[in-house]
Amino acid sequence: MSSNPIDSLSSMLGGDVMNNLGPGSAGGNSQGFIGSFLFSASSVLNNDTLFWSGNMTDQYIKNQVQYLVVNYFPSFLVNSAIFQFFISSFFLFFLGNQIFSAGIALLIASSIWKVIEDKLYGIYYFFKDFFVCSLEIKELENYRFNTIYLCLISWMSENPNFESAKHFTVHAKCDLTDSYRNKEQQENDVQLVLAPGPGSHTLNYKGYRVTIQRQDPTNDNDPDSNNKKGDVQKLVLSVNAWNGKKILHDLVEEAVKAYFQSAKGVTSIYTMSDNYYNDWQKLCDRPNRSFDTVYIDQTVKTHLLKDLDRFMNNEQFYRENGLNFQRGYLLYGYPGTGKTSLILAVAAYLQCSVFTLSLSDKSLDDTKLMALMTQIPRRGIILLEDIDAAFNENRKASDDVQRVTFSGLLNSLDGVTSHSQFPRIIFMTTNHLNRLDQALIRPGRIDMKIEFGYSSSDQIYQMANRFFKNEELATKIAQLLPQQKLTTAEVQTYLMRFIYEPEDCLLHVEEYLEEVEDLRKKLAKKEEEEKEEEEKNEKEVNDKEDSKEKNTDEALVISTENKETNG
Repeated sequence: MSSNPIDSLSSMLGGDVMNNLGPGSAGGNSQGFIGSFLFSASSVLNNDTLFWSGNMTDQYIKNQVQYLVVNYFPSFLVNSAIFQFFISSFFLFFLGNQIFSAGIALLIASSIWKVIEDKLYGIYYFFKDFFVCSLEIKELENYRFNTIYLCLISWMSENPNFESAKHFTVHAKCDLTDSYRNKEQQENDVQLVLAPGPGSHTLNYKGYRVTIQRQDPTNDNDPDSNNKKGDVQKLVLSVNAWNGKKILHDLVEEAVKAYFQSAKGVTSIYTMSDNYYNDWQKLCDRPNRSFDTVYIDQTVKTHLLKDLDRFMNNEQFYRENGLNFQRGYLLYGYPGTGKTSLILAVAAYLQCSVFTLSLSDKSLDDTKLMALMTQIPRRGIILLEDIDAAFNENRKASDDVQRVTFSGLLNSLDGVTSHSQFPRIIFMTTNHLNRLDQALIRPGRIDMKIEFGYSSSDQIYQMANRFFKNEELATKIAQLLPQQKLTTAEVQTYLMRFIYEPEDCLLHVEEYLEEVEDLRKKLAKKEEEEKEEEEKNEKEVNDKEDSKEKNTDEALVISTENKETNG
């Protein structure tokens, strides 16, 4: 047996095999490669100085074989016939197989490519992080409504360039509450607007690919959401460009301009949202209402507009004197006399949105009321409708679970947190002035009171002339319809019946007056029944409380007697 196992291996493989696996064919095929492997190993282990016609790969193979055999196998094993047989079998039946050799080569190549790929990705993400610019816009900013967020959502719904939007939110772009259009007209005017929903969306903006992630923590289907209570909805804009800051700035500026351009001519109405963020949600848009369509005494109208202008233009005066930059107006009178119409006209005149609250809402408490009142934007009017119903002493027993307290309302109006950095206008409406607590309407909380009564002859004339564009006919109508007997809504209802046959308006006055009288009797009867029901419920509640107190007193007496007896 040869002292060198590789020599023995060479002799075992045979001359023909070694010739086929010789170094001369190292570059030809896999067998030549293996021959170079064995021949170089034999040369190194024997310390022979041979002429080697191989390349750097051959030298690498010699070093690896020497390292493998000498350093990893004990000498007694290397000289073992079994080991030599195993090695020879390995090279003959595995390394000599072209498919197996190709697999090893593929494995090595894939490993090398994996290393290269990781390096390339590292370089890619380095430059990506270097050039990517991102912008985050939250729905609420410092617990205040963020107008820019609304602008972007609106802009996204109108922008046709979104490429990958698959999930949407939908809203109706019309005023579904307009009572002056019939049902068919409302259905025909409905426009469904789709806005990209929670998730990641892309669009091409000025040749750049901009990614917009809409994150909603309340949406379980939003992959970008962690559903943490207290988080708010937000938009994250990102672009990969060296001038990314300017691109995102231009995009947001375009969205804001488009939003306010589309908002011209309409008044937005907001109401309390039903989530736990204590924020507002948009209810609808209504066409701007002109003061010419509000039929109140001209002197009152002029005085109100002058007061509003002075308030809006005297911010510095309020700041310098430490005054709360707030103005309160109380509108009171019969239902249907134009209180809400006046508020909408004021909103259009000042280019403000209207934020309406119902204090009798069971989901509203003092904390939420305070939060909502502090989130009104610069151009926002607060409307508290039917304020008397919220704190009516005779309200139903079921209303005892009401969560807004009278003191909570007063604190939200002029408490510590009520001092706003923006001008704040508050309108309250009521049908029953005598039911209001004087603490609510004292000077400082209410700065102007406006009464809405029945229509005067002048108001009837203004309305008829505007509807029919006929002064002579308007004069006749004003003479026929009794003044100080009909509300503005009742006069309007009558005129609208003859909008296409104006002359017939003079023929059915008596008939309409009887109809109005019957309707008022029915309403009065209904109110009386409701009042009786309220009194009955209140009596039942009081009886239960009295019975409970009586039982408690009796139990205390019995307990005292038992103690005395036992004593």
